[in-house]
Amino acid sequence: MFSSSSKKDNPEAITTILGEGTVITGDMSFQGSMRIDGQFDGNLSGDYLIVSASGKVVGDVVAQSCVCYGQVRGNLSVDQLQVKQGGRIDGTINADDLAVESGSLLNGEVKPKKKELRLVQDESDDLAEKNGTL
Repeated sequence: MFSSSSKKDNPEAITTILGEGTVITGDMSFQGSMRIDGQFDGNLSGDYLIVSASGKVVGDVVAQSCVCYGQVRGNLSVDQLQVKQGGRIDGTINADDLAVESGSLLNGEVKPKKKELRLVQDESDDLAEKNGTL
């Protein structure tokens, strides 16, 4: 009935779900993907975290990747973070790769995980430079 082969067949499958209306308090680490539809009060560490529109995390998050449609109140240390429309993050973000959609809210500080910074030139700057207006 229960088999680990499905996890091997689909590595992106969600392995842990915190259901809507459920509140868990404490610290937790997880492997694979976790989706939070309810509320988690405590620190989370794992591979791939999804906070759904109804989901809320109050605590610090350490993960390889995080996609936030809901709310996170705490510090995030992630390799990759996507804050989707309607998502809200209150806290310090340490990320190598950050994508923020219009309609989301960041309240706090954003820092790179790596000490090296690279500047990404906007296409409008390239056009202005060609036209001699920069």
